Amino acid sequence: MDATQLGRRSVLVLLVAGELAVVGGLAAVAWHVWQQDQALNPGGPPVSMPALSSPRPSPSATMTVPVGPTAAPTPGLRTDPAFLDQVTIDINREEVALEQLEWQIIHGAMDAVRAYIQKVVLPAVSRAQREATSR
Repeated sequence: MDATQLGRRSVLVLLVAGELAVVGGLAAVAWHVWQQDQALNPGGPPVSMPALSSPRPSPSATMTVPVGPTAAPTPGLRTDPAFLDQVTIDINREEVALEQLEWQIIHGAMDAVRAYIQKVVLPAVSRAQREATSR
């Protein structure tokens, strides 16, 4: 079959069908890989994680062992005022630096456009007007 004998619509239909076949095949492979991973590891930690095998130090007489459970840090955001103040100061400093950079980019672009108009466009317009009036 020669491509020159086919119409544009036929070529487009063949391209779309081929693309659908490729995407469908990739989706099927991805689904198969995902299902295989789910069957090997149903909800547990990843299989590829190595177990920690570090030697534990022997307890000495100077170590104190807590009798009851200790209070572990709770999950969530830190809300202590000193931390929040420092984070806010850091964010504001970065925001100011970003705004200054944006203004430098904008003013640089404005200066470049202004220079282009004054050095290229206006002389060309003036020259075209002079030529039009001299005819």
